[in-house]
Amino acid sequence: MQQASSVVSIKPQGNVRYGIWIVMFLAFFVAYLDRTNVTILIANEGYTNALGITGDKGTQGLLMTMFLFFYGLASFLIGR
Repeated sequence: MQQASSVVSIKPQGNVRYGIWIVMFLAFFVAYLDRTNVTILIANEGYTNALGITGDKGTQGLLMTMFLFFYGLASFLIGR
């Protein structure tokens, strides 16, 4: 009995690295906009009214702290 062993290598079509680069760029761009928009939202009275934290600087600070903590943790985990 003979065993036929052949290795077939599958090469991806096109330039995958450019697709990965575009996806990473868009992800970081959206993350930047999120970080910027959260600071703007805290200053927006309509947003703070909807959350019920208008005038409560401690709760607003806690909201920002929690967002930025998890933002920083995610940045650390993805190696940024």
